[in-house]
Amino acid sequence: MAGEQAEDQPDAGSCAPVCRWKSATSTGWVCEAEVLAHVQRGASNAEIATRLYLSEKTVQHHVSAILRKLGVASRGQAVYEAARRGLTTSTT
Repeated sequence: MAGEQAEDQPDAGSCAPVCRWKSATSTGWVCEAEVLAHVQRGASNAEIATRLYLSEKTVQHHVSAILRKLGVASRGQAVYEAARRGLTTSTT
């Protein structure tokens, strides 16, 4: 029906954080929301990788997923869109 979404399509107004196990040898979870928080603070992929004990490639994958889910093309747009949707707090 018009106005209804297919079950396999995410709601365009939401960006549910995806949590994943850091690695088989470490403890804890890393969430896209956590990566987004670091992006919001202006951290590079290398800095985020170091802080979260991830490879840069894993961080790149998380950032790409964040951009895709928010429907934006840049990190700056992601920060703005996430704040607009109330997914993060804005920095001043």
